[in-house]
Amino acid sequence: MAAYIDMSRIPYIPGTLHATNNPYQRYGPKGFMEIKVLNNDNLYVRVDLPGVPDDAIRYRVDAVRQKVVFFSGEETHRDGYKAEEVREYSGTAGLGCDCCEITGVDAKMKDGVLRMILARVKVKDHDKKCTHFLPLNTGKSGRYDVNSFNWVEVESHPFVVKGRKDTLASQRTSDGCFHFSVDMPGVCGDDMFVLPNENEIKFYGENKEVHEHDESCRIFLGAVSNRQCCSYGIPLLNHNISWDAEFGVLKVRLRLLLCLCPAFVFLTVTSHVHCLLGNSVDVYPLMQLIYPQKNAVDLVPPITKVHNLIFGRTWVDSPGEMVMTNLTTLITR
Repeated sequence: MAAYIDMSRIPYIPGTLHATNNPYQRYGPKGFMEIKVLNNDNLYVRVDLPGVPDDAIRYRVDAVRQKVVFFSGEETHRDGYKAEEVREYSGTAGLGCDCCEITGVDAKMKDGVLRMILARVKVKDHDKKCTHFLPLNTGKSGRYDVNSFNWVEVESHPFVVKGRKDTLASQRTSDGCFHFSVDMPGVCGDDMFVLPNENEIKFYGENKEVHEHDESCRIFLGAVSNRQCCSYGIPLLNHNISWDAEFGVLKVRLRLLLCLCPAFVFLTVTSHVHCLLGNSVDVYPLMQLIYPQKNAVDLVPPITKVHNLIFGRTWVDSPGEMVMTNLTTLITR
């Protein structure tokens, strides 16, 4: 079955954000949490907890006052990320009045979104309709003034008690791989797409199955440029790009495929000075250049000065160092 993306459904929002809770959300319900009153007077609560497995959520009703629900969960540790970056969530939601009590909770966790139906009953003031719930600022997240020309700042996740609070996370590992992840709460892995080209890695996500109490689907769209994920001078096309998605988080991994020849290394060394003086080349230590395999490092001489770079042959001026030929040939693994 062919897959397609209807880009005409994504609104154009110049100079601002659709939702300040996620800079990549372009359409759909906003905010880390949403609470609304249903027709049967129960409360519907949606909480974004990206990274938390479907069976790892915990919740309970306050046994003393029966006004709020406490919820918590931990993100699964992913390869390529530090343990201190694993997120832990904790928060509350419920009633902000004295006339009602919570009698039951129907909770379901799926694709990084916790959805709860809070059944309530009035214990006093039966003739008044109650619309008070907690937190008080629920529904304001992601709002902005459409007439303002100022860029709206992205909010941090209010329920993260440990770990990162940003939507996008990146990490470069010791094996030469670059990992980055993007939060797309509510979107399953089959509805996430990665579209790389020579300049950037674009990603798109849309939850095709809309929950019965959500007003619409949510669409996420963004990109990571090659400057963010590649070492200087190394094209994005020289990488093997793989991705996976689970629990509302898209995970992308880049691995360098080509082992660059020393002549190319000398001209693309990152953040260091190199000088061409006649037939002499001064090369300063390589710090940020990444190689895919440990044995590939052996192809690069551990030198600080190379003389007589002539027609593909190199003579090294200190004993014990490597003598290499065919510097103009690109060596691949």
